[in-house]
Amino acid sequence: MKTSPIKFNWADAWILLSIIYASREHGRAGLRDIVAVADGIQHAIPEYGEADDGLARLIAAGHVTKDGEKFRATEPVLSAYEAFSKRVRGLLEQSRELEQFLGAESWSSRYRPRADGSGRVVSREDFEAAVQSYLGRA
Repeated sequence: MKTSPIKFNWADAWILLSIIYASREHGRAGLRDIVAVADGIQHAIPEYGEADDGLARLIAAGHVTKDGEKFRATEPVLSAYEAFSKRVRGLLEQSRELEQFLGAESWSSRYRPRADGSGRVVSREDFEAAVQSYLGRA
């Protein structure tokens, strides 16, 4: 039985870049820090579905690992990032490089973020708590 390849979208590259930056200091990053970096990159907080389903795809493809409540990019991702980050400095350009790395569909005006996630990686409650903590409301 052949499985279909994982289809990534531009938001998956956004989440992945957020993990790379959020985990720089400690090698792993919690959801609150990933949300904060994602907002810094796109000036927007990911929808729950974008975060949960994106993380699920990234983990299934072996690009991200989850250890308890922390996430980190895997060595092949970090190696690719290090290679292109020497020539591409801007965050949006780096996100586009990760889109290419993932073979992701680029953003288009037809893109509609999924508000609902599957809960495969992060529960809605944990995601909302991370967002509220980041916003200083928790």
